[in-house]
Order: sequence, then structure tokens, then C-alpha cells
Amino acid sequence: MSFMSRVEREHAYWLESELQAGRIQNWHHEKSYDLLAYNPFIGTTKIGGHKPDFTVFYPGDRIEVHEIKGGNATKTEAWALRRRIFKANYPHIEYRVFDRIANEKKKRLKSWCKKAKKWKTIKMD
Repeated sequence: MSFMSRVEREHAYWLESELQAGRIQNWHHEKSYDLLAYNPFIGTTKIGGHKPDFTVFYPGDRIEVHEIKGGNATKTEAWALRRRIFKANYPHIEYRVFDRIANEKKKRLKSWCKKAKKWKTIKMD
């Protein structure tokens, strides 16, 4: 399996440790999702696709997708639009974005916590 960055590879190692500890059931790298839109004349149609970096399956049928971002350069308008369409198409799947923290790139990531409505730091070691 090849990864786009070192941070993505480290996230995969972290997911594998979570799997071995039994905190997650499984994870997939770059699982493809169809993006759909509704047109009143022709019905629902596929308008594209989205491949988040990781899809994580938790016990109890909870699913999350994890997107690893290395900075503002990778947060393009096209990605933001795909993310919004994904969230509309798959409201049962939590979409988490992991950003590198500038001072501690190797050992920490930050993630948006939807419930608390704030950024939280996750240690990777």
C-alpha cells in the first residue's frame, strides 16, 4: 500500500494499532464514494466521486472518514465542494479532517470535533 505523504502513512500505522487494540473493526485506504445530485427532471444522478484518505469502521456500525491535510495548499475549493456534497449524500458518516500542527508535525494531529465545535489535538504515538 502506498501513501501520498508521511503523515498519511503514520495515520495508517495509528489506525492499525487501533485495530489491533480492538477499538476499531476495520479500516480502508482511499475507498471510493459516489457523489449524487437530484434533478427534478431526471431524478438522482451521479455527478462525481470522492476518495477520502481513510474509511474507519467502529463497533456498533459507526463509520468515519478521515482526510489528512498537510496545510492550506491542499484545502482546495474543489475539495471543499466534494466534502460538502459527501456530507449531504452520507449524513450517517462522520467526516473528520486531520491537520498537521506546525510545531509538532511528527507526533500530533488536530481534528475538528463536531460535538464540541472546536479543534482537538490527537497524539499519534
